[in-house]
Amino acid sequence: MIDSKDIKAYVAENTPQMLKNLDRLIRIPSVSQDEAKTLQALDEALAIAEEFGLKTRKAAGGQVGVVSIGSGEEILGIITHVDVVPEGSKDAWTKLPYRLTQEDGKLYGRGTLDDKGPLIASLYALKFLKDSGMELYKEVQLIIGTKEEIVWDDMERYAKEERLPDYGFTPDDAFPICNAEKGYVDIELEIPCGGRIETGFYPVAAAAGASNNTVPDHAELVLARFENGKQCETRIVTAEGRAAHSSEPERGDNAILKLADLLDKENVQENRLSALLRELCKNLKDIYGSPLGLSSESEYYKGEYVHRNTFCPTVLKTEDGVLRVNINGRISPPSAPEDIWKKFDEFAGSLGGKAVIMEGLPAVFIEKTSPFIGKFVQAYEECTGLNNEFRISFGTSYAKAMPNIAAWGPLLPGDTDTCHEVDENISLKTLTANAEIFAMAIGEIAGSKESFKL
Repeated sequence: MIDSKDIKAYVAENTPQMLKNLDRLIRIPSVSQDEAKTLQALDEALAIAEEFGLKTRKAAGGQVGVVSIGSGEEILGIITHVDVVPEGSKDAWTKLPYRLTQEDGKLYGRGTLDDKGPLIASLYALKFLKDSGMELYKEVQLIIGTKEEIVWDDMERYAKEERLPDYGFTPDDAFPICNAEKGYVDIELEIPCGGRIETGFYPVAAAAGASNNTVPDHAELVLARFENGKQCETRIVTAEGRAAHSSEPERGDNAILKLADLLDKENVQENRLSALLRELCKNLKDIYGSPLGLSSESEYYKGEYVHRNTFCPTVLKTEDGVLRVNINGRISPPSAPEDIWKKFDEFAGSLGGKAVIMEGLPAVFIEKTSPFIGKFVQAYEECTGLNNEFRISFGTSYAKAMPNIAAWGPLLPGDTDTCHEVDENISLKTLTANAEIFAMAIGEIAGSKESFKL
């Protein structure tokens, strides 16, 4: 049994060095699209691990780093990443984005929260176990990716070429434990919208949205007056909504879904485009996909709450006589991306078009009674004094990259989530708590001869 007081004392003693090592990573602007910098950050993370006396190697053609300790038949995995999103406007930051700044108990810098801070906390958890001399009966692997914020081909290759952990966690969400993470689908519908226009006032173009994962707050409709097929006058009318993350479309007000009302308000004549916009609004207004037969049968799966499937049109545009619409969906088990794709392809087909982009990942679901989950709960409660609760996440993390990985940490209840924002930060208290919680959980599992396989 590991004494939480010993862990707290160790982490407190090592906190100054922990911050120096975090600064080493923050100073590298490892934006996902900059491969040279992401690989430099990976090298720096592995160098820190080697300084701790931990074993390191590269995998997936050098895109993934692996830090390991212990040995045994079972592997406990911790999945992290060194790539970050762009800092955006540097003028908007009140701190330097690529320097670790400590102020009022908070640690500022791009990656402090997502995911360099949790990576450093994980490394110190492994360092504690090594320095304690504790005998480990399982191998523990800290698996470090470089493309989490974009295409994930790093983890796709890793999953094809390497033996995967039997269970584990990714510190890229929040506490308490997330044993269910909704899956997602991105689908682009391509539907011809051209047609003969005679005399009258018609819609000729439409546009809305700029991001596949954001509820659009603005939509535009281009109207034109024609005389004997010749365009004489053009004007633009708009619909306003409220932006939100597409994982929770009910929190927004989708401007795309107001285009049908705009058509009625402007009293335009019907054409192919107006008919398509009306069909889209009619079939996608219900965020649960009921008109398309996509509504979840239940909010529960295996007796546990998993929410429902939701669908949100996020980007719409017309070009060269074609209407393109991106649909972002968040799906709950047991729904599979393939089934969703099929339904939307059939819907597009009924309108004379097709689905041209179909991407996605299935939902994550780990039963609360899973043996390793119990150790995570124990560590969280003992180190924080808080009661564990199980959560569902509507977002996406490396938990989807391999089986039996739960999203767990780094944010504690009451923390402000500044992920991807200017002045990204994590509190010093939260960072050190992560190291303590992870050290206890890993030690309780890897230091036991008991099997924790599902």
